[in-house]
Amino acid sequence: MLRLLLRDSEAAVNVKGSYGNTPLARAAEEGHTDVVATLLEHPDTQVDSTNTFNATLLALAAEGGHTEIVKLLLGREEVNADSVDKEGCTPLARAVAMGHEEIVRMFLSQVKVTINSKDRDGYTPLAWAARRGHDAVVGALVERKDLDMDSRDCDGWTPLMLALDEGHENIVRRLAGRVVTDYNKISEVF
Repeated sequence: MLRLLLRDSEAAVNVKGSYGNTPLARAAEEGHTDVVATLLEHPDTQVDSTNTFNATLLALAAEGGHTEIVKLLLGREEVNADSVDKEGCTPLARAVAMGHEEIVRMFLSQVKVTINSKDRDGYTPLAWAARRGHDAVVGALVERKDLDMDSRDCDGWTPLMLALDEGHENIVRRLAGRVVTDYNKISEVF
């Protein structure tokens, strides 16, 4: 049915809804892989458009945990894997915050992404993973040699401090042996 509609040269493939999502963005957000694949075939489809929150369809798919859609999008030249939304989050940060390990690994292995990007609160992807208790995601992130494990958020907290505060023992163990934290500074925050 969709292919039939798209044959019309006047098909509004980039029309935006109330939150600024195109049909492609909605399909990516909802995990409709076949619809995304079909819309990507249309020559007029804008692949890297943003919605009202400045989120790209890659960010929406990554946050939703839609692995196959993320894979489709990462294979496209026009997709910016380091796009930043109004909160300052990248698609990688969104996937990390939701604990989608497979998608995080796709970003880390297939795409040169800025692993230490900070959102407007100063959270890096590692800070999100540490705070939310996503141990496997922390494991994926710490494999990168360019990871800053001692980065501080706007309140002065490091990922290790966040994991300590939230009681995520496995993450504390994983990070404690790797960071160069000045443990005297921890008492200043706590």
